[in-house]
Amino acid sequence: MRWAVGARGHQFGGSGVKAETPFMRILTRYILKEVFSHSLPGLLVFTFLIFVPQIGRLLEMVVRHSLPFSSILTLFLLPLPGILVMTIPMAVLVGILIGLSRMSADGEVIAARATGVGLSQFVRPVLIFALAGWGVASWMSLVLAPQALRQLQRMELGFRTSEAPHDIQPRVFLEQFPNLLLYLQDVTGSRSEWRGVFIADTTQGGAPKITLAERGVLVNDTRSPRLTLHLERGTTHEIDSEHPERYAVGSFTDTDIPIPLERGGAAREERRVPARLTVKELAASAQNPAERQTALVELHYRLALPVASLVLALVGVPLGLFTRKGGRAVGVMMTVALVFVYYILMAFGLSFAKQGRLDPAIGLWIANAVFGLTGILMLTHMRRLRLRLQFFQERAEDLIRGWQQRRRRRIELTRHAPEDEILHPRSSGERLFLILDLYILRGWFFYFAVLLVGFAGIYMIFDFFQLLSDVVRNRIGAGVVLDYYRFLAPQIIYLMLPLSVLVATLVNFGILAKTNQITALKSAGISVYRASAPILVVAAALSLAMFVLEDTYLPETNQRQDALRNQIKGKP
Repeated sequence: MRWAVGARGHQFGGSGVKAETPFMRILTRYILKEVFSHSLPGLLVFTFLIFVPQIGRLLEMVVRHSLPFSSILTLFLLPLPGILVMTIPMAVLVGILIGLSRMSADGEVIAARATGVGLSQFVRPVLIFALAGWGVASWMSLVLAPQALRQLQRMELGFRTSEAPHDIQPRVFLEQFPNLLLYLQDVTGSRSEWRGVFIADTTQGGAPKITLAERGVLVNDTRSPRLTLHLERGTTHEIDSEHPERYAVGSFTDTDIPIPLERGGAAREERRVPARLTVKELAASAQNPAERQTALVELHYRLALPVASLVLALVGVPLGLFTRKGGRAVGVMMTVALVFVYYILMAFGLSFAKQGRLDPAIGLWIANAVFGLTGILMLTHMRRLRLRLQFFQERAEDLIRGWQQRRRRRIELTRHAPEDEILHPRSSGERLFLILDLYILRGWFFYFAVLLVGFAGIYMIFDFFQLLSDVVRNRIGAGVVLDYYRFLAPQIIYLMLPLSVLVATLVNFGILAKTNQITALKSAGISVYRASAPILVVAAALSLAMFVLEDTYLPETNQRQDALRNQIKGKP
């Protein structure tokens, strides 16, 4: 971009070029374009990262029910609003950090300031973009996400109620329904009408309640997680567990018996899930003392999470503007670190609020308060911050430069090889990787490790958000939760490896191209294909390791984490 165009003849001052000039309108559009162009890929990556755990469950429903394309599309779109509420702030941050870091590393920020543009002129379009992200995330959090969750629940209930009759076989004791034991003498072709019905109900504990009927008709109830069995011409037999000598027999012409499709279905039906309630329903629930804490936690959570777009932007602007080296790569690294810290704080605040140890107005806003105050302080002291960042960057560069020089001297003392050893080994098979390969792999492994840890951490945090209500309701100890994530970690690493390899490769080769190292390699007769060979070898080794893990270690750890997850969710 030619910064001098349109700048001549405009007024300059302490605040720089006036915002209403054509030059400033061009600059604003340029910054917005730069930020948005990096936010969109970030949104896709982070959304896919969090959507991964749900893909298996959704595909299972698609296969079992042979759904048409329209239903498949709806099924995969409905979880997205709840995910986008979390990933839109991440995308805003990644766009700001990568966009501004790239402009700063390329000297465009310095060039703009040389024309009289103040730092505040960079902040303004970025905050406009952050406000847009906050608005979209708020709409999804307050309106669209609850509607999508209710629609998804209705679809899943419809699938379960439609498939339940087809799983029922005659002349077999059926134990698939919680607290019920069924035996049918015969069923009709549609399997919804039964003959010779025997039911043992153990809901009350102690002696079961026995029901016998000549005929039964299974009725779907799509509004709740249960079926209704309409019985005709039967009897009931009950024994008082406290007085076994008492035996009660009753007869009926017809009666209805609810059959839950999942354990605790009746309780779940009576207990409304806060995430599916509208804002108006949450406000009404907050007036009920029994539901007040839960409703306030959900309400503050929906209001606080979209604000992350604003507070992360406040922190991201000064960090992006004063990044001298690295450009996009540094932006990616800072994004992962800041997102990880923010959602860790949000998870702790949400946990304490749900346990009643913190007021929801405090617990759910701690992360926003910390990042918001930090961002405001950084913006108001940008000049001082720039000097401090430059100081730390120079010290870090001096340490790295000194370590490289010491390493180079050790290498020169231990070997006396010709200059072309970079390209040719001293003997066949003497060294697996050459100096060039090790140089490329060193940078790649750094980004790969940081991204793998960051992606796995974000995955775990989002999963913890999903389980937190069950942890509090079922009084699960910290040891069980830690064991669950210890056994879940191998599966998460297995899922995140391909994505981490992809992003690390893009970042590493992006830096090599940015610093003209690819051009230097080409001038020495080394092609890009040869430069990428070590990464391809390592990627192939990681693929082989994934195959081995899938057949040896993962089945055992997945069984353990499934059992612990069922314990956390209160399932047998």
